[in-house]
Amino acid sequence: MNFVFILEKYLPIPSSNTVCMLNIMNELKKNNHNVRFVAINECESVQNDENCKYVSNKKMKKFTFFEKIKAFFKFSSYSKELVSDYYNTVMEMHSATPIDYLVCVHNIYESVKVGQLIKKHNKTIKCLVYYLDAPGEMISKSDFIGKVVVRTLKTEIKKFVKSFDLVFIPEYWNKSYCKQMKFIGKNVKAIGLPNLSENIIHSKLSRNKIKIVYTGQFYDTIRGVEFIKVFSKLLDINTDIELHFYSKGQEDKLQAFAKSYPNNVILHGYVGRNEIQIALKEANMFLNVSNRLATFVPGKLFEYLSYAKPIINYQYIDNDPTIAYIKKYDLCYNIIDGQAVDIDNLNNFIEENKFAIIDYENVRSSFASCLPTYSINLILGEI
Repeated sequence: MNFVFILEKYLPIPSSNTVCMLNIMNELKKNNHNVRFVAINECESVQNDENCKYVSNKKMKKFTFFEKIKAFFKFSSYSKELVSDYYNTVMEMHSATPIDYLVCVHNIYESVKVGQLIKKHNKTIKCLVYYLDAPGEMISKSDFIGKVVVRTLKTEIKKFVKSFDLVFIPEYWNKSYCKQMKFIGKNVKAIGLPNLSENIIHSKLSRNKIKIVYTGQFYDTIRGVEFIKVFSKLLDINTDIELHFYSKGQEDKLQAFAKSYPNNVILHGYVGRNEIQIALKEANMFLNVSNRLATFVPGKLFEYLSYAKPIINYQYIDNDPTIAYIKKYDLCYNIIDGQAVDIDNLNNFIEENKFAIIDYENVRSSFASCLPTYSINLILGEI
């Protein structure tokens, strides 16, 4: 079968959603399927990859207040130029090698929009959409403009569900959210984030220091660095710990933290995929920071699980969907924002498990819906 995936970011620094699709691509290739990508060129130097065709980064113009009001009745805010570039590129690929499955990955909105357009004009192509991010969740619903955009999104999503052959949504989106956002239909399937490796990724653990690794982004609102307070106390009693941040965002606070503990806090910046994979292999354990939103689980969590190493999780909200996953994982220590932490107890967890690796078969069975093959089997109608 011939697959084409429409993405936002590809390599060298893919988004979390793209990592999920890379996992699916690798499994499809193992079974002799042909896989190609279309992605936005966001790098000065494009990595040559025969699997990927790039489109230019068409920035969406800033809409005025009155244009947003108009969106309430007529259209959603998106880059029509980017949709056109995606469409033309996909159709060129289809002309060269007919596409059996077109897979559109949200976020971004344009990816889903072009899939709807292609399905309208090409009935032979099976079109799928992965909603791995929650549409509209970042918008303040108390704000008038926010309500305008959310209402438009609900209308659009209802149309998308009818347009696509399959719609994948995260299994942790509860029924009320799905109903609210119009994710209703026989073609809507719930999956785990397909970011778990089919087999354990073997590592070479650090023996000199206890390396705790974080990879990803921090934000002012949904995912911050409040954990610094806890880890400062931890580093005061255990100087063998090294915290490695391969991250973007909140740099000022992290730099101040590193200045206070220059031998224990190492800031690597936002690096490419290859460097990240080396860091994950050499880590003794991982730091996962949850979100302040009930419809988001960090995709990196399942990548961490693929190494079967201990995880320290930092939780913000009571209804954090991440908790349902870490409760099923044998080696996880949970810290709740704003609650007192027994530092000695946390330190004991780290010391006792610094070289620990758990049985990966238990991980696979506990998180089966997060395996790429689970999504593939749904696509091919095998389950």
